[in-house]
Amino acid sequence: MENTISFTQDAKPFILDIFNKSIDKEGFVVEKDNPQKRVIALDGETVKAKELAAIKKGSLVFVKSDVISLVELADTIK
Repeated sequence: MENTISFTQDAKPFILDIFNKSIDKEGFVVEKDNPQKRVIALDGETVKAKELAAIKKGSLVFVKSDVISLVELADTIK
């Protein structure tokens, strides 16, 4: 992929902070200014930080690291 940035699990809080997101005490990615509001992935479900695989360019579409989510992401990038 062109313009791809990879990061380790340890960097996730820093990366999420750039997008005004954080991780709540249960491990979900949430809005930094409204921690009760969890972000939603392409499948319509909430995203745990350990599941986060990508943030799609041009939007704040969060992608989980399971095979189905990654295939859906690949289909939208083609």
